[in-house]
Amino acid sequence: MTPAEDPSQHEPEADARSQPKPWVATMANWLDTRYRVPGTDWKFGLDAVIGLVPVAGDTLTTLVGSAMLVEAVRLKVGPKVIAKMVGNLAIDWVVGLVPGADLVLDVAFKAHARNAKLLMEAADGGDDSSEPDGD
Repeated sequence: MTPAEDPSQHEPEADARSQPKPWVATMANWLDTRYRVPGTDWKFGLDAVIGLVPVAGDTLTTLVGSAMLVEAVRLKVGPKVIAKMVGNLAIDWVVGLVPGADLVLDVAFKAHARNAKLLMEAADGGDDSSEPDGD
């Protein structure tokens, strides 16, 4: 049997395709939890800092965060997971347009970390949202 015909030669590649790329966790960390306020448990990331620039900052971090949506489509996660991820980004962007509220939301809500978690759980089979809604 040639290596191309040997099914064991394809298993690692299939596993690699069914898991989110490592950059997903890295992006979520940098955008939402990279830094800690000294003396507290409060974590924040570049999303909170970039979001201080009105409209453009939150728009930029939403566009960057949408790369996780592309990864979700690549992994063929279910429509419910993708809808939750879109909802998280939408909340982050809309509230981000309100001065003051944007900083609080970025520190408390952490849309990118939520989306990374949703994506990883769906890829691990921990979310049945890829199943069609039944009767």
